[in-house]
Order: sequence, then structure tokens, then C-alpha cells
Amino acid sequence: MIRALLATPDAALTANARAILEEVGDIEVAAVASHASAVTSVLGDDDRDLDVVVLHEDLGPLPVLDLARDLNHRFPEVGVVLLARDPALDLLRSAMSAGVRSVVRLPLTLAELQLAIVEANEWAQTVQGRLAAVTTQDKGARLRGRVIAVAGSKGGVGTTMVATQLALHFQRQDDQQRVALLDLDLQTGDVRAHLDLTHRRSVTDLVEVASELTTGHLDDAMFAHDSGLRVLLPPVDGEDAEDLDAATSARILGGIRSRYDVVVIDVGAVLTDASATALELADEVVVVCTPDVVSLRGVNRLTALWERLQVRDGGVRALLNRADRAREIQPSLAARVVGVPMLETVLPDDVPGIEHATNTGVPDRVAGRLRDAVAALAEELAAARTGPAEEAEPSSEQELTRRVAAAEAGSISAEFAGLILPVGIVLLVVWQAILAGFTTVLANGAAAEAARARTVDASANVQQVAEDYLFGYWGRHVTAASTADEIRVRIPVPMLVPGPSSPWRVQSSAGVVREPTVSRLGAPVDGPGGAPA
Repeated sequence: MIRALLATPDAALTANARAILEEVGDIEVAAVASHASAVTSVLGDDDRDLDVVVLHEDLGPLPVLDLARDLNHRFPEVGVVLLARDPALDLLRSAMSAGVRSVVRLPLTLAELQLAIVEANEWAQTVQGRLAAVTTQDKGARLRGRVIAVAGSKGGVGTTMVATQLALHFQRQDDQQRVALLDLDLQTGDVRAHLDLTHRRSVTDLVEVASELTTGHLDDAMFAHDSGLRVLLPPVDGEDAEDLDAATSARILGGIRSRYDVVVIDVGAVLTDASATALELADEVVVVCTPDVVSLRGVNRLTALWERLQVRDGGVRALLNRADRAREIQPSLAARVVGVPMLETVLPDDVPGIEHATNTGVPDRVAGRLRDAVAALAEELAAARTGPAEEAEPSSEQELTRRVAAAEAGSISAEFAGLILPVGIVLLVVWQAILAGFTTVLANGAAAEAARARTVDASANVQQVAEDYLFGYWGRHVTAASTADEIRVRIPVPMLVPGPSSPWRVQSSAGVVREPTVSRLGAPVDGPGGAPA
């Protein structure tokens, strides 16, 4: 039984091809794909056992011949068949150069499609026989040819540092493999500064030759670093980035992918045509964030944007940079905030080491814990083998709402953790103000009550009257004093709870009423409490 993968952008054409192949008893459609990333993802799945891949000429976003060349490089044991409307001589020559085993004219017919698949399968069986003796460890070389896109949740989180150090690690890991670092943060990219490059060529130099890209063109445009790393830089003048549209970006990235074992792309924090194409083609997307609420919420905002624009749905993980035990937000809390899986590897906060390496333009000066963490990150990415799911359906509105709600709930938890101290201080201040106000009301009442007692009885004990009027803490700490015309009451304000006293005192006063009296001769005579003079 020949197991085939149908890769067409048209659902109707896929259904027609399935119906045609059902008439053939020895060909099975084992999987389908609607875009280039899904093809590589399905072939990279060890559980799949595929013999032939059928590619439609309109399959995107990667140009189909570049995809065929990439498949021939990464999966030589799989035969490739191309579906084309007009298989002219130039197309046949280019297809042969890309490793296509057979070309079928559209619209499909049973005889032509069956013959093409059988011929491609014969090639696949021959190659598979040669590879049968390869050890499991050697088969791990399939991990090569991967495209890793590194994005930032916002500016300043260390995206360029992570991309640069990751690419350098892959190059140091194996001198024989070809590693490329692409800076597609076209207007604010800093790879040039991190590596101290004076190279004037950039990605815009490939725009004119994108449709017929060759190895010579790439060698001229890409800088050869001393480490062996090849670097493609953004334009020196940011406005030149407008020349790089989605179609051109797809051709350039496809050509690079088919010629290098590992491609690391710095896409920055802003979505452009070039970065969107890189995100679509990448096998793995890493979003760099720092342990603060703004950056973590930026991960959710960015991934939600990708999903709404159907740029990327799946195969995205977050990387926590500048982690430290002294930070308020730890990796466990950050994993609850972001709406995508979090990488187990975290990068430590090593500002002095990064500054020294960046200021001198010598990235190898990054050492110690940070270099070890980058090595662990590379191993985790290599072991994951995660990419866009085959025929991944766009997430429903309900699922997107659920994920956003979960992310927002985690954001609220992080915000609450950061606001506990200031909110607690505000509540204590408000409570202390309430106690001060309540003590003032009691002092006013005690002064008025003592003044009434003195008015009625000139010999009344105002201290005792004030204590009897008050209660609890306030009754025990009141101090009352009197003059001929006034009663003054002082009470210390409690400190948070009725018990300990604060340094603040509340004072209130009330006047004593002196009623006039009349003598035997009819003249008014004043006396305390109305007593005769």
C-alpha cells in the first residue's frame, strides 16, 4: 500500500483527488495539508509513515519548488509529485532541479495521477532501502533544517540577544552544519550591533532576484561571521523595508530554508509582511518576555493578534528572560498569566554580562549561567519537534474567548500580587483616619457633657463625667480640664486598634453657661451656676 500526503490549497481539489485515488486499490491518502508548514509538520511526525507527497503549484505561503527542494533535503526518502496547470519546459526543468519526481497536469485524471504516484514511490522505496541501516541517532539529523522564529512580547525584552545567542550555540554545537541568522525586525533590528557588523548588504538586495534566487545571491547578501554563522541583515535605512512584501519574503525565506540546516529568525515585536511570512513558515515560534505584568500581557496580545490574522495558530511557546529569585513574579506565576505554553528553560538575569558582550560586539563574552541556559533552551527546542498541526482548524470564537479569559485571569492574579503592598498601605491609612474621626466625635460629646454638668453644678468633677460618658479605650485615656468658662477634653487616637496609642491627640472644648441672678433690689448679679452673689 502506497501512503500519500495530499497538499493542496483547495478543499474541492482535495476531495476530487481523494475520490480519484479511492478507485485505486493500492494507494491510500494518509494525510492532507493546506499550507507548506503543515507539510513539513506531518512529515516530521515519527508516527507517520509516508511514501509520496503530492504538491499543488499554488500551495503557499512558501513557493512550491522551494518547498520541494526543502523536502528533498530534509526527507530524501519521500517521493515528490507536482500538480501543475501548464507543465511547460521551464517548469519541468526547475521541478527536476528541486527534486520533483513527476509532474501531473491539471485537471486530474486517474491514469496520470496513479502513474506519477507509483513512479515517485519506486524512487522512495529505493532511497528507503539505502537508509534502512541508518541508526536511530543518525535519524535525529532530521531535526536539522528547522526554522525557529524568535519574537518579543514588547520592545526591550531581549529578543535579539536570545536569537543571536541561540544561533551561535547551534553553530558552535556542530561546525559542519550550516546555520543562518536572519534579522527581520526590518526597522529597528539590532543584530548588526550585537555582532559588530559593518556589512552593507541586506535582505533588500535579494528583492530583485527573489524569483530566481541562487546560492551565489545568498552568499553575496549574507555576512559570514567568524564563528561560521551566516547573517542576513535588515536594510540600513528603515524606509527601504517597504520593498519587502509577503510574496518576496516567502521566496527569500524558502530559498534560505532549503540551503541551511538551522535558520533562526529575529522577527521583533511588530508584525510586518516579512515577519508574518516568517511566523507562518517557522517550525517553532518563541515569544520572549520578562517577569513583569506588561510583558506577560504582551504575550497574550501578540498571540491573539496572530490568531485573528490567521498568521499563526499553534507551535508557539513563551520564554521567560531575566528571571531572578528576587523578582516579584516567578516562572510558575508567569506560566499562569500567559495564554500559550511556557518553556521550562528560563534565562537568568545577567545584565552586566550582556552589556559587556553587546557594548564590545563580541557575543562570545556572554558566559556562565546565561550561556548554559541558552544551551538548555536549544536542547529543549530540538527535543520538542513541535510545529503547526496538520490541517489545524482555525480556533473557534468560543475557544479564543476562553483562552483570552484564562489569560486575563492569570493577569489579574499577577497584578494583585504586585498591588498587595500598596493597597494594604492605603487601607491602613484609611482605617487610621476613620479612628481619628471617631475619636474626634467622642471628644466633642465628652466635652459637651462635662460642660452641661458644670453648668448645673459648679462643683461637678468634669474628669469623672467625661470618663462616664466614654467607654473602653477612650474612657481610660481621656483627660478633662476646666476653667471658669470652658471645659477642654483631650483623647489620644488609637494606633490601628483600640489599645496602643498613637502620637496624635484629639482636643475638643465646650463653654460653660453662666445664668444671671437677680438681687433683692432687682439688679442682676452673676454667680456661678446661678447662685446668689
